[in-house]
Amino acid sequence: MTALSELVRISRWHLDEKRQKLGDLERLADRLRDDLRKLDDTIAHEQRVVQEDPSARETYSAYIKAEMERRGRLEQSIANVQSEIESAREEVAEAFRELKKYEMAKANQDQRETERLKKAEEKQMDEIGLQLHQRNNSG
Repeated sequence: MTALSELVRISRWHLDEKRQKLGDLERLADRLRDDLRKLDDTIAHEQRVVQEDPSARETYSAYIKAEMERRGRLEQSIANVQSEIESAREEVAEAFRELKKYEMAKANQDQRETERLKKAEEKQMDEIGLQLHQRNNSG
């Protein structure tokens, strides 16, 4: 395996790793957003309960305070993960550019090798043709 082939292989592996990391972060962000939606649904349900049962109002303020703090932490986590996602996307783009650079170099190397082999074959065929011509003319 040539050095360029090895670089292409390693670059693909790096790109796959970066894509995996990005996918993991995107799934984490989805889970956090889902948790936030569930929290909002729970808060809305508790608000309806308080409206229907006045005795629940005594504990509602402590409950809503805790849930709002939880909501704030979830929103902060989502913001942090979004920032990581943007960084991961940049890393994927860079790894992709690097892979393409090596793939193009490898393709150029392969093309040069093919041309070299083709010229060597043509040269060999020309020599065979020349030898046949000399044999036919000498006899």
